[in-house]
Amino acid sequence: MIKVNNLNFRHDEKSVLQDITFDIRQGESVAIVGPNGAGKTTLLKCLCHILRVPDGKILVKNRCINDYRQVELAAISAYVPQGSVGTSLPYTVNDFVAMGRYPHQPFFTPESQEDRRTVRESLELTSLEGLRDRYMFELSGGEQQKVHLAAALAQSPEILLLDEPGAHLDPGWNAEIHKLLKRINRERQVTLVSVTHDLNTALTGFGKVLALKEGTVHYFDKSSGLADSKILQELFNHPFSILDHPEQGKRILPEVLE
Repeated sequence: MIKVNNLNFRHDEKSVLQDITFDIRQGESVAIVGPNGAGKTTLLKCLCHILRVPDGKILVKNRCINDYRQVELAAISAYVPQGSVGTSLPYTVNDFVAMGRYPHQPFFTPESQEDRRTVRESLELTSLEGLRDRYMFELSGGEQQKVHLAAALAQSPEILLLDEPGAHLDPGWNAEIHKLLKRINRERQVTLVSVTHDLNTALTGFGKVLALKEGTVHYFDKSSGLADSKILQELFNHPFSILDHPEQGKRILPEVLE
């Protein structure tokens, strides 16, 4: 689904990504983790073509990402940004989500029955039906984040790229967002790639983890394999302790050791 081959990226003459290589298959879920400044968000923006990369370095469905027109890529891959992009605009929730249908709508044509059905299903999946007539600026941070996710789902994507979907949310909202992402991945086989600073979410909520350090791949494998104190200490230059979750049977991290 996504192939990255020896990707290097520079910004203002500074090397941000170096020799990045990995493959993500259809239906996989991958968390991108790493210390601040490791290149996580830069890599995500390269994957969604916000940042242009050299030809042949990123393939989406075996086609160079630079060969796609933006509307073609948007029909395959949807991006959910971090924070409150667009949340102060005077759009209702329904209108904001409906804008996600643009890759599937010819210019100057009214929305189709398929468009309306997809918007309705996206609102239902994200439990936003009761807020469809509310304005974006009236919503809480968690509600706004769910609206962004609903708009991305309205694109009917095969790939969902997310930048810190749980950022600035309380634990309850964060858990709900990630529970929904797991359901989308499981039921719709949508490929998930998400930047996160929450290591326990990476360990328990994703099948694989891509760990970056100083712009290079430090680890890329099953998420369970990251629950290794040596790997984590090398990655973050800090000691970690690891425990077994009493209910999930997975390894998790308590508070970072001082």
